[in-house]
Amino acid sequence: MTAPAPVIPAAVSRRSPLRSTGLVWTVLRVHRPALWAWACYVAVTALLLLWLVGPATTAATHEIARCAGHPCTGHPAVWRYKYTLTAVNALIRAAIYAVPAFAGAALIGRELENRTSVLAWTQSVTPVRWLTAKLAVPAVLITAGTGLLAALYRFAMSQRFGIGNWSPYDGSVYNNAGPLAVGYPLLGLAIGALAGMVLGRAVPALVAGTAVTAAAAWVIGHWHYLLWPSRTSTSKVFNGLPEGYNIRAYWLSPSGARLHDAPLHCVRQTCTPDRSGHYVYEYQPLSHYWPLQLLETGIVLALAAVTVAVTFRVLRRRLG
Repeated sequence: MTAPAPVIPAAVSRRSPLRSTGLVWTVLRVHRPALWAWACYVAVTALLLLWLVGPATTAATHEIARCAGHPCTGHPAVWRYKYTLTAVNALIRAAIYAVPAFAGAALIGRELENRTSVLAWTQSVTPVRWLTAKLAVPAVLITAGTGLLAALYRFAMSQRFGIGNWSPYDGSVYNNAGPLAVGYPLLGLAIGALAGMVLGRAVPALVAGTAVTAAAAWVIGHWHYLLWPSRTSTSKVFNGLPEGYNIRAYWLSPSGARLHDAPLHCVRQTCTPDRSGHYVYEYQPLSHYWPLQLLETGIVLALAAVTVAVTFRVLRRRLG
């Protein structure tokens, strides 16, 4: 009688990156402090936004109504609302600069400086997979966190009930209440990773990544009104600036000469321009908010994609 043939176990499949022993979990374990810091940042900012929507708005609204009939010595509820909103604006905007600092210094620069990346490459992890995981994991977390905060911020601004007088083109609202709140941190991640890959040291990568991201955000934000055709209106008398984003306003004389400060001075009745001319207003109306927002976001994400491609190219050059 022959013995039964031994059971040969099936071939073990390649480890999935989502398993607890995969590369994704390795990245999460290595950078646990940053993960907890990001979770706390998102939670605190979200709680502040929810407080603005609920108790802060209710208290400020009641205070304004009460002080309308009876003079008040102060408006503590209104000031608490404004101070909290200022803090939220700063926290959301800070993500643009904190992300490249972390990406450049911790994700890439420190590992190249300490040569822990070489150790990972010898553990059956190719350099391309290593860099992909280093970028993909924080990109997912950044998109989820900033997307949540942008949605809450937009909701908070829609529930103001007369607290403040905001326009969609106001700097903080424009940057924090739309997809730009997600796009710029992703650009910062890409720039920080490139800085870390090029410099190979933590501190220089931190400084360079943050500085380049700040410069890019300033340049793009300074000229974003040119991304969509503006409107021009004229009038014989100054009736105030049109609603929207004011690009420029000036008095145009019959000879074609421009007096750029005429609207402001004439409101104060300190000038009398020639009535044979007219005022000219160049502006972006409120209806152009979403085209401008989406175009700028597209440019930012395209720059991020190009930066990531350059980072992979630098990695290949490092490997010879």
